[in-house]
Amino acid sequence: MVSIKNVNPLYLDAEGFIKQLYNHFLDNDLYAYTMANAAQRMSPDTVTEDELIIRKSFKITEEFVNELKRQINFFPSLFLSDEDEEKFQKACYYLPKTFMKWLKAYRYDPSELTIWAEGNVLKIKIKGLFCRTVFWETPLMALISELFFLMSGEVPDAEYIHRAEQKGLRLRQIGARYSEFGTRRRFSFEVQKNVLEALIRTSGLLKDGGVLVGTSNVYLALLFGITPTGTNAHKWYQLCAGLFGVRMANRMALQWWSEVYGTYLGTALTDTYTTDDFIKTFDRHDAMLYESVRQDSGDPFEYVRKILKAYEDLLIRPITKTILFSDSLNIDLVEKIVAFCAGKINCAFGIGTSLSNDIIGVEPLKIVIKQIAVWLQDGRRVGTCKISDDPEKASGAQEVVWHTKYELGILQ
Repeated sequence: MVSIKNVNPLYLDAEGFIKQLYNHFLDNDLYAYTMANAAQRMSPDTVTEDELIIRKSFKITEEFVNELKRQINFFPSLFLSDEDEEKFQKACYYLPKTFMKWLKAYRYDPSELTIWAEGNVLKIKIKGLFCRTVFWETPLMALISELFFLMSGEVPDAEYIHRAEQKGLRLRQIGARYSEFGTRRRFSFEVQKNVLEALIRTSGLLKDGGVLVGTSNVYLALLFGITPTGTNAHKWYQLCAGLFGVRMANRMALQWWSEVYGTYLGTALTDTYTTDDFIKTFDRHDAMLYESVRQDSGDPFEYVRKILKAYEDLLIRPITKTILFSDSLNIDLVEKIVAFCAGKINCAFGIGTSLSNDIIGVEPLKIVIKQIAVWLQDGRRVGTCKISDDPEKASGAQEVVWHTKYELGILQ
């Protein structure tokens, strides 16, 4: 039962309310900031809609919904401090000073959210300017996760830091370059921070001869003096689908991104409308410009075979490129992928929930927030979707998914 009654007294204030759980403006994934900056430059007035998708049900109470809304009302108090602005600008030099000035003035607006419960199922819709609402995704999921476990009375077991140390050591032994991607479905902020610190100790940083590249969490990256990592998400490709049509989505997403960032942040996400469709429009120019591709669904080994052939067909040596794997990774799978890619193509990894929410007796929440629509300037609402290389990870209204598959010629 998710109830205030189950909450550890250390998390309560003098009046018996849960203390503010989200306390740092930069406690967010880097790709929120990079997409916001790109959207501000390329499509600043575009409104989008997102929704919470629950892949495996978990029961919530009215008390949980009310507390979630209360916690969200703290968000407008978060802001980018002068000190953090300076550190952020130095670490992410590809973000322009004009964007940093805009970010200094940015405040979360809870009116962009609609939150309710249908029975004991949590529902959330997000609507607003893409360049603003893109910041809600990661903090919302992290808050839902931490609040759910807090109100369920769950506590981390005593060995979770030791397990993280062992994972970090093993990743170093395997020789797997990786970033920590665990913010969205972490057990709590404190657990993620402790896990990352343990990984730094045992994996070692890439710049010092280790294998840990960095973390997607900007606040933690700046806290520990490591690299913030990330590029863009499926919603960037969906944005372009809404504006230009799904057959132009991949091409325009890559083109817009390179117009904003040039050769920085050169990782292409391939599976929004299936990797097979992506490869059809992935020409030699983009394949040379983008140094890596990201695998986020489907069979990773089949993915490697497809990408190897795609590069070879474009007369590009695959060993000069990298695949970033980010789909539900654990250490055993990472080891198998490293061995499979050896001598063929470089590999790197973004490892999330299996690091930041590896708590004995706790099952991480299987939740995502995905875009479902783009609003055009003439007032038309265009439904958007994600097809994915894994049918279970598809999102969007059924009729939009069907029409998208029809447009792309991939109906089965």
